[in-house]
Amino acid sequence: MSYLRKAYRWSPKNIGLLASPAFVFLLIMNKSEWKIRFLDWGFGLLVAALMVLFFILRGRIHKKELAVFILPLLWVFYAFIMTPFAFDVNHHLKELLKVAVLILLSSFLIVALFSREKLASKTIILTSALWVLINSALLLFWYFGILEYEKADFSGLFQNRNEFAVQTVILMAMCLFFVKGHSFVKAFFVILSFLLVASTLSMKGFVLFFFVVFFPILLRSRLRKKVFYASLFALLFACSYLAMPNIQDRMSRFSTALTNPDELRQNESAFLRVWLTVEGSKLVVQNPITGVGVHNARFFLIPPLAQERGDEVGVYSHNNYVEMALNAGVLGLLLFYLPLVCIYFKVNVNHPHWLAIKTFSVLYLLAGIAMVQYNNFISIFLYSLIFFMYFYYEEKASFDQDSLHCQYA
Repeated sequence: MSYLRKAYRWSPKNIGLLASPAFVFLLIMNKSEWKIRFLDWGFGLLVAALMVLFFILRGRIHKKELAVFILPLLWVFYAFIMTPFAFDVNHHLKELLKVAVLILLSSFLIVALFSREKLASKTIILTSALWVLINSALLLFWYFGILEYEKADFSGLFQNRNEFAVQTVILMAMCLFFVKGHSFVKAFFVILSFLLVASTLSMKGFVLFFFVVFFPILLRSRLRKKVFYASLFALLFACSYLAMPNIQDRMSRFSTALTNPDELRQNESAFLRVWLTVEGSKLVVQNPITGVGVHNARFFLIPPLAQERGDEVGVYSHNNYVEMALNAGVLGLLLFYLPLVCIYFKVNVNHPHWLAIKTFSVLYLLAGIAMVQYNNFISIFLYSLIFFMYFYYEEKASFDQDSLHCQYA
C-alpha cells in the first residue's frame, strides 16, 4: 500500500519527465524522411502507457483537463456516426482511429508537460534547439551539394517542404510564448527559423513566419503603435519578398493559377492546389450533409494527368476546410472549427494567455487554407493546446510556481 501512495505522489508531478523525450522525438521525427523502424510507434506506445499510468495512479481527471480531450474529438464522434455514408468504410474507420489516437496522445502530452512551467519551457527549448541545429546542418549539406532531395527543394528532415516550413513556424511560436526570458536564444531561433523557411521556398511558411512575428505585437499595441508596426511589417515583408526571386515566382504561379490556369502545366504545384480546392468544393456541394468519408476524398480528387494514366486513387484536397467538409459534411466542419472560433472571440485581455490563444488560433485558421491539418501531429497538437490554454487557466489571475506562463519576446 505504501508503494502505491509513493507512486501516487510521484506520478502527477514527475511523470511528465518521461513524456518529455517522447514529445521531442515525435515532433522532430513524425514526418522525417529518415525513419528509424518502429521507433516512432515505440514512442507513441510509451506516451499511451504513460497516459494510462498517469490517470490510474491519480485516480481522477479534472474537468478543465477533460475539455482538452473531449473538444478535439467532437468531429471524430460525428464522423463515426457518418460511417455508413463513407465511400470506403474500412479506410474511413482506419483513418478515424489513427486521428483519434493522435488526438489522445497530443492531449495527454499537453496536460503532462504544459501544466508545469519549468518542464514546458525546458522541453520547448530542447525541441527548438535540436530542430534548428539538425536542420541547419542539413541546409548546409544541401547548399554545398552533399545532400539531395527527391523533389529538389530543401525540406529539412521532412519529405514535404511545406509541412517542414509550417512546423518550423509553429515551433518558433511556441518558443516565443512559452519560454521566459532567454531573449538572445529567442532571437537566434527566429533568425535561423527564417533562413530555414526561406530556403524551402514555401510561400505558406513565408507568410506564416511574418504573421507569428508581427500579429502579437499588433494585438497588444495601442492604435498609433499599431499603425507603426503594420507599416514596419509591410516594409520588411516587401523587402524580403523582393530579395527572394524564387518566392516571387512561387506567388506569381499561384496568381496565374487563379486567373489563367491554362498557362500552367497540369502537374505543377500551383495548378494542382487550385484544381484540388475547386474540385473539392464542388464535391462538398454534392455531399453537404454526409461528406464522402474520412480521407476518402482521394478516391474522387484524381488530377487530370492521373486520370489520363488511369489512376483510381488521387490525392487529398490540400485545404483543411474542404477536407473536413468532405470527411463528415458541413456539420463535421462546424464541429471542428466552431469551438476554435468561439474561443478566439470569447478570450479577452483578462485571461493570462489571451495573446497566445489569439495568435495560435489565427495561425491555425490561416494554415488550413493551404494544408490538411486534421491528421497532422503538430497541427493536432497546436489545436489541442489552444483548448488547454483557454480552459485550464481560465480562472487564474496570477501565476504560481507550477503554472504555465505565456510570454512573448
